[in-house]
Amino acid sequence: MRRFLIASSFLLLLTGCLNSYPLGMSEEEWMRLSPDQQFQARSQQAEIDEQKRMEREARAEAERLRQTMEEQAYQDRIDHNYRHARYGDVIQCVLEKSVIDFKPGWRDGEPVGFTLVRGEGKLIDIHSARDQKTTSLWVGLDDNGMTLRLCRKEPTGHMGNNKSCTEIVGTTRQYHRGLRQAFNHNDMRGSLYCTLTR
Repeated sequence: MRRFLIASSFLLLLTGCLNSYPLGMSEEEWMRLSPDQQFQARSQQAEIDEQKRMEREARAEAERLRQTMEEQAYQDRIDHNYRHARYGDVIQCVLEKSVIDFKPGWRDGEPVGFTLVRGEGKLIDIHSARDQKTTSLWVGLDDNGMTLRLCRKEPTGHMGNNKSCTEIVGTTRQYHRGLRQAFNHNDMRGSLYCTLTR
């Protein structure tokens, strides 16, 4: 297998990089080599390229593993927050009268409900009221349970803010009574009603 990869890399170098020379050689240095030396240089370069490819794959795999571990740790924390929630930690919301750019085209969205615990962020699906189109919004409740973010795409960083988000801020007392707020932000508008569940 290793010989096959080296040979493949060698052929690619021969056919695709006719004006470049292995091992950083100049044209003058390359032309001074015998055919056998040129072959050896190409083979050596192919081995170097293969090693770099393997290192890139290893880095990508390590990054995938890191992301998986982060996602699992986040999910464990959210599950813990739900299990040990006290009054004021969990809200239920209903998004109504939404008009959203479904990309392409503005459409009325069907009402949709969702539940959030402090520190949670997730994507929710919005269905068009007139056809089969679906889009998604990201919703998140910050750790203090006061600021709800509604975003067209998932923000960068934990509960990070970006230009595609609208914020709704309420106190525990306001959420207890039920907080209704209209919003009109970039490519989405509607009305959000949220109340505490426990």
